[in-house]
Amino acid sequence: MIDVWEKHMRAEFVEQSADAALATMSATPHLNHVPVMTGAVGREEIRAFYAERFIPQMPQDAEIELVSRTDINWDQASVLVQAGLLRDKDLPVAGAETAQKILDPKRPSNTLTRFAADRRSEGTPRQGM
Repeated sequence: MIDVWEKHMRAEFVEQSADAALATMSATPHLNHVPVMTGAVGREEIRAFYAERFIPQMPQDAEIELVSRTDINWDQASVLVQAGLLRDKDLPVAGAETAQKILDPKRPSNTLTRFAADRRSEGTPRQGM
């Protein structure tokens, strides 16, 4: 598994190849970036997500540094929304729907991406993004 993961990360961040990243995935993959609810379901949707959104928008100086093999990550504002301590509809955060997405991969993805695009089209400054 570690070898496949490292090949996948190399495909995304070094080769910047949607096809190479997809080649490391199962026949029926689900991609869910939990903190920000981006991703896709199925090979065609995931390839499009990587090729059109994730890889092209990656900063040129992006680096990945292995800190731990334990997958613990989150967006602090989303955690506060989930805990009921933050209720600002103008922030690009997700609440309980992040956990619901883990249980049901067919729930909508990329809602925060659409939120950001809508805010930009309204001329609203990009806060916290």
